[in-house]
Amino acid sequence: MPAYPIFHRWSPVPLALIDADDYPMALEIAVEHRVKMLYADLKGIAAPGVSLIGADLRGADLSNSVLPAACLSRSDLRSAKLTRACLQEAVLRRTDLRGADLRRANFRDADLEGAQLLGADLRGTDIHGAKLDRALMDWRYATIPLELLRRDRQAHAKGLQTIL
Repeated sequence: MPAYPIFHRWSPVPLALIDADDYPMALEIAVEHRVKMLYADLKGIAAPGVSLIGADLRGADLSNSVLPAACLSRSDLRSAKLTRACLQEAVLRRTDLRGADLRRANFRDADLEGAQLLGADLRGTDIHGAKLDRALMDWRYATIPLELLRRDRQAHAKGLQTIL
């Protein structure tokens, strides 16, 4: 079984060296063993459907990553870099994304219920169809208000009342 290193963003010394069948499984094993992946260099990884529930990924670089249908519930992604990341249909329930760089990320149809998005940079982020119930966010960027207004218009067209 090969060993997969998980590197720090600014150091050639690995944060962890995990024996696994593939890189996504190595990440799952690291999370299972509560490895803190603070400032991990994970840019460009492809791990569809990976389960990283409760991962400590503060400050990690996940830019350009392909993580559709991944499960990152209750993960700590504060100040993480997720620019241009694909998290379509991902589950990020109660995930802490405060101060994260989410520019041009794809959260289409993702579950962000109860996520913390305060201070996150959402410019150009695709949240079409994302579940945002009980998510904490500010109104600095137009993405979220526009999506909520779009949904409100659709709800009124169907004769439903939207509660914001």
